[in-house]
Amino acid sequence: MVQFLSRLCAIFRIHNCRVSFTS
Repeated sequence: MVQFLSRLCAIFRIHNCRVSFTS
């Protein structure tokens, strides 16, 4: 599931994507 989120993060180029996931 993390991989899926990572893909979306790359697609949307979200810099704080990891922060949101860790939160």
